[in-house]
Amino acid sequence: MLTAVARISLREFSRSHLEVVCRERGRAELFGEILARRERVQLGVAILHVVTLVVTVTWWVNWLRPVLDEWNAWSITATIGAAAIVFLFADVVFPWGLGRVWGEAFLVRSWRLLVGVTLVLEPLLAVARGTDRLLHRVAGRVEPATGDVAALSEEIRSVVDEGQRGGVLENAARTMIHQVMDLHDEDVAAVMTPRTDMVCIDADESLEEARQQLLAAGHTRVPVVGESTDDIVGILYAKDLLGHLQSGDSVGPSELREVVREPFYVPETTGIDTLLETLKREKVHLAIVLDEYGGVAGLVTLEDVLEEIVGEIEDEYDEVSGELIRSLGPGLSEIDARAHIDDLNERFGFGIPEDENYDTLAGFVITRFGRIPLKDEEFAWNQWRFFVDAADKRRVLRLRVQGEIVESAEVDPAL
Repeated sequence: MLTAVARISLREFSRSHLEVVCRERGRAELFGEILARRERVQLGVAILHVVTLVVTVTWWVNWLRPVLDEWNAWSITATIGAAAIVFLFADVVFPWGLGRVWGEAFLVRSWRLLVGVTLVLEPLLAVARGTDRLLHRVAGRVEPATGDVAALSEEIRSVVDEGQRGGVLENAARTMIHQVMDLHDEDVAAVMTPRTDMVCIDADESLEEARQQLLAAGHTRVPVVGESTDDIVGILYAKDLLGHLQSGDSVGPSELREVVREPFYVPETTGIDTLLETLKREKVHLAIVLDEYGGVAGLVTLEDVLEEIVGEIEDEYDEVSGELIRSLGPGLSEIDARAHIDDLNERFGFGIPEDENYDTLAGFVITRFGRIPLKDEEFAWNQWRFFVDAADKRRVLRLRVQGEIVESAEVDPAL
């Protein structure tokens, strides 16, 4: 039973509670050692547990052998049933409860013994590790990351997932925490606006022309370029331009270069977490992204980084362009995922329930799946079938709908 308790304790212990127990018992240094050697000791305890089970079963069989020949079938069945119950409580029920309640204290008291057992079983551990590496190679799988940081990351994710399943965390909060933890795995190139989609203003434009272009674009910060997109003269801030125009100092065409601010550059291989810290430190909201040759690859904003964490952020300029629904043929239509639920329900009678967790069709789809769905994933709603036509890792972009869609005649299509 002790080996079973050790297995449960090593698997279920709380890091924060273990640290407290180690300090209370004057063995603070033991906390780091347990974290560092946890996996090796866990494997050793698992092997020892199997050995003890084999020894116990063998001893029982030898002890009962002299009397088994004299027993009838009912007696043997009853004995096996009783043994199964004993093993159930001794190897599963009691160890599970003891390990979850006193697991940290048990580890602190028995750690030296567990380490000693692991050293004795080192030849078997080497065979087990070699088998594990071989199986990973045969399956073409990368061996899982090990170490304290990786283990801590997995524990945090497990706690968050458990909190969501238990109702402590909303699904949106769970997704946000996971997104924050994944920031270091993505670089700027994954979230930037590519140079082909950049809105830029020519440096030779007049201040008034620049103002009109800013208004048309709906941006508060826009790059100003010279001969080409690779020639970034600076970043034009709407508040700087308006202040300059209001002062009435000059409206000459050459003044635009004097209004812009120095551009801030980052390599496209910069991690998103590093970018966020850099933007905060430099107190800028927009950075020009450079490729490996020093050319402009695109631009990235603080909003792009935040959307990587919280999802799509819409403002008054993020309007759905064109029609809400475009017919692709009989019984097949295309819908922009940014379409608002109330518009779809009012105009086309989809009957999608309103919810505080979403306002758009994209939000409804994500709620249905509990995650960002992949392209071509599908689900049914009332008499329609929805197919994800376009999506990236942050949002759903477009859907196809199978089924007849009729616009209500009572609603003004201009709404």
